[in-house]
Amino acid sequence: MGLGEPIGYCAQVTQNNGGDYVYNYAAQGVHIALMGDPTLVMHPYVPPTALSVTDNPEHNNANLSWQPSSDKNIIGYNIYRSNSQTGSYQLISTSPVTGITFTDRSPLVDTNIYMVRAVKLETTPSGSYYNLSPGTRNMITGLIKNGVVAESGVKDNLLITQATNSIEIILEINSTSPVKVEIYDASGRVIGTLDDRTLSSGVYRYDLQTSSIGSGVYFVRAIGMHEPLTAKFLVMH
Repeated sequence: MGLGEPIGYCAQVTQNNGGDYVYNYAAQGVHIALMGDPTLVMHPYVPPTALSVTDNPEHNNANLSWQPSSDKNIIGYNIYRSNSQTGSYQLISTSPVTGITFTDRSPLVDTNIYMVRAVKLETTPSGSYYNLSPGTRNMITGLIKNGVVAESGVKDNLLITQATNSIEIILEINSTSPVKVEIYDASGRVIGTLDDRTLSSGVYRYDLQTSSIGSGVYFVRAIGMHEPLTAKFLVMH
């Protein structure tokens, strides 16, 4: 928890411990339990508020604005997007936004759910990490992509296969596109570029060795196709 993980994650590590750290004869016993909210973190702070989302006259851009966090030492804001209020969110800002506005120039067709979270660098006796606030959310419907409805049945895919000290990233694209594939940490900072060129339709594979990067949550993001694609992976040493 001293490095930003919620109490639920820490409880799970304790429950599953079989050699990550010293344990006794009762390891993985049913007596290890968590009563309460598993999302609680050690260092919560005030989130941004009042997210507003509007479109442009062509209905193919989403303009976001919000009230800033009242907390100190905010680095910026991460922008996330989903196509459903109950779906998973993808990080769409390439780095923390330093202002309080953002324009999504490649929204999903029709429904777009947005979430904005503040980012600050937290320093504790355990080390330092980029701490994300709770999010402020809002949505917009009726958007189109690049002035036309997206092509039916044409979808690109980004998949991750994770091993002990590496991950395999599989990118499938369905048309020739100027593609960039990058790795981000949880704060939205780019830590590596896997590809940056025009790719023909096909399947592309990338191997990333995770032994050289620290433990934490990371994201692979591919842009330049019909829609940006993001996938998450976890590194634990």
